[in-house]
Amino acid sequence: MKNARHGSCLTMFLGLVVLVIIACGILFISQSGRSPVPSSPPVAASPSPQPAQPTSPPAITPKPAIAQTADLLESQLMSAQAALNSARQQVNDARSTCIDSIKNRPDYSSAIAKAKSAEAVVKESRRSNDDKRIADASKTWMDAKNVAGKIETTALRADKNYQAALGIESKAGREVDRLVLLVRENAKKVDDERNAKLKELANKIAAANRPLSTSCETGDIGILSGGFTIIQIVDSSTALIEWENQIFLLTDISTRGLVDGRQMGYASPVRVTGTQTYATVLGSRTVFVLQPHEISMR
Repeated sequence: MKNARHGSCLTMFLGLVVLVIIACGILFISQSGRSPVPSSPPVAASPSPQPAQPTSPPAITPKPAIAQTADLLESQLMSAQAALNSARQQVNDARSTCIDSIKNRPDYSSAIAKAKSAEAVVKESRRSNDDKRIADASKTWMDAKNVAGKIETTALRADKNYQAALGIESKAGREVDRLVLLVRENAKKVDDERNAKLKELANKIAAANRPLSTSCETGDIGILSGGFTIIQIVDSSTALIEWENQIFLLTDISTRGLVDGRQMGYASPVRVTGTQTYATVLGSRTVFVLQPHEISMR
């Protein structure tokens, strides 16, 4: 009886196992027979709104390259000339300061006094036509002036401020010369009216920066290099001056604060505008008239 129950239970268990195996097989077949479901394509993200771009201003049409070069050269040339004039004035100021510092030295003051005394004798002798006295006084005058000049030269060579001012003037002069050459070269490459006028300006500047000729004529332009001596204040804008042992009438300047006999410099170029006759104790005298010269494109 027990064996019959045991056999019946085993049969039922095996039957269940078979059914489970069959069910798993059917499920596998049904899954493998289906078509794969395609994956959905990625959805593109909508672009985020961009900030509004600023509107560019309308383009400015540049000048032609040649015109820009000419304009730049003119500006540089005029600036360099102004710097050179300023440097010359520094030289003149430093020279005056140095000479003032030695005017009370016994050897210098003695030479100056002797020169002035001899000069007065020369002028007096000319009125009496005493040639022998004129010759002797003239030699004394020149000798005394030479002694004073040597003392001045020695003092100026040792003056640091004066030497520094000379260095600045030299450098400024070289810069003007460089730009003058550059303008001339540019005019050769570009032969037009603008560059022709600029070349003319450069030539004026080059001529004006040379020392005035001692054998000058009306129309000549140059600088009074080395300074000059005021012979006589004529009025508020005119003075008789001595430069390179010649007498000139310098006009259109301010004589305020100037006195007869003072040595001074003048930085700007001057132009010989003509001649003028004036009266002296020895009679009338005709001299060249100098006037400050302004350099421009005109």
